[in-house]
Amino acid sequence: MNYNRLEKYKLWIDSNDAIQIAKQKNNAKLLFQFIDDGYCVLPKKIPSALIDNTWNSLESALNTGFDLTCHKEGIGCFSSLNENIMNEIGGRYSVHDFHQHSEDLLQIVTNDLLADFLIEAFGKTPILMQSQMFRLASHKGAHADYVYQPFDNPVHSITCWIAGEDISENSGALFFYPRSHHLSPYTFSNGKLLWDGSDKDLTQMKKYHTELENICANSGLQKKSFIATKGKYCYLTPNSYMVVLSPHLT
Repeated sequence: MNYNRLEKYKLWIDSNDAIQIAKQKNNAKLLFQFIDDGYCVLPKKIPSALIDNTWNSLESALNTGFDLTCHKEGIGCFSSLNENIMNEIGGRYSVHDFHQHSEDLLQIVTNDLLADFLIEAFGKTPILMQSQMFRLASHKGAHADYVYQPFDNPVHSITCWIAGEDISENSGALFFYPRSHHLSPYTFSNGKLLWDGSDKDLTQMKKYHTELENICANSGLQKKSFIATKGKYCYLTPNSYMVVLSPHLT
């Protein structure tokens, strides 16, 4: 992975001999793909009952006036009790950290199926930074997750997408660019690698989305969709470029 200024943050999977090290791991084949392509889809899946129970508990919390933290790019975080914002944006938002209120979601995000791969990839015990639940696709353009993560080691993170329902080409699927993590990190106009969120009209972020799409196209990278049955999950490196379109589709 070409991190340039992020060299000091490298994990073992970023070292020159990562492939040789991976051969000694239990999930060697998946780690090979993760190292080379920047993503991998694990063969097992989260039980459907846990996912169904989580959706039901979220709907119940929203319908009974439970105060949840929601987020939409350009607005930031807001309360689910803010009727003005909720009515304005419809269902196009994410709910943050619902695992703090739902035992079912907590079981999902701390599941051994997820943790075992992360322990091998990190070489240490992972820490859950955040959970997000999307009922509708976010309509977010090409981006790498590390630009939103204001902590010391932004590349010491892995994004895990879990299919909350069966996903097809005609639904609000996640798209990503395999091998995009080998590209140099994007630098914003202020010279920083992280988005400071200062452009509330999203001018800077829209430019970022467009330029990443152009960079991927000029590099010959092809967009791939995460098509999966409910409960399947996909890991992406924090500097892999991904896209979430179709804002009115689940």
